[in-house]
Amino acid sequence: MHALMYLLSITIGVANALMVVTGVSMQSVLVGEDLHGCAFVYGSLSFLDKISCGIALYVLQSYQGLPFPFNLDGFSGIFYREMIGNFKDAMMFGCLIFK
Repeated sequence: MHALMYLLSITIGVANALMVVTGVSMQSVLVGEDLHGCAFVYGSLSFLDKISCGIALYVLQSYQGLPFPFNLDGFSGIFYREMIGNFKDAMMFGCLIFK
């Protein structure tokens, strides 16, 4: 069981790194050859990333302490695991569909 957890954590780490590299390469495609406004583009996308992650964490933490439908069995760790995992899966499928 311990070896499976190590393998799973390595797989998740590689997938996370690939998603970050894909996002940065999409930003460079957005900038293109014109380097005049690239600092603004990279800065604004980085700021948008920080704001969206902060909002997502705020929403997730606002459900802590609520009854069963929002806080599975009263244990907030399960809720965080399910929400973060399902959100990434939904975004991945959304990107594949609307590509």
